[in-house]
Amino acid sequence: MNEQVNVNEIIAEGTVKEPGLAISVSSQIKPGRQIILQCYLGRDDPPSQHHAYLDRLSHMVERQEAIDEIAGAKFQLAFVMKEYEDHKLQYVKISERNKIEWNTRGKKGIPILSKAEEAAKNNVENNLKKNKLDIEKWEKKIAELEATIAKVD
Repeated sequence: MNEQVNVNEIIAEGTVKEPGLAISVSSQIKPGRQIILQCYLGRDDPPSQHHAYLDRLSHMVERQEAIDEIAGAKFQLAFVMKEYEDHKLQYVKISERNKIEWNTRGKKGIPILSKAEEAAKNNVENNLKKNKLDIEKWEKKIAELEATIAKVD
């Protein structure tokens, strides 16, 4: 599969060895960027060879798409991680704010959250769970993109 096709060798002097099939794969990677890959196959090549070339060309396109996607995926991961840290801070602040208000009002004992504070804390907990899932999703996506980029052959 690592053989290079040389058109000059295909049409050898004195013998006619014309390509039997030309394959052209075209894909729009992103707006304003398109990639076109072409290869020529011998007329007597088995169908398995045709499939092997198509698979190779498809991987080349997927690799170029992954190169373009990885920067956006890393940005999304950074955004979700920042959001996660913000929500962790928010979660702690709800309890701290409640303790300060409890002491300001002169109440004794363990501070009790109001219904609004309980709802806010539950909302932040749900956001933290969602952020964790999003972080895992983006880390998985980045790993897949990096694996696609790393596979050169």
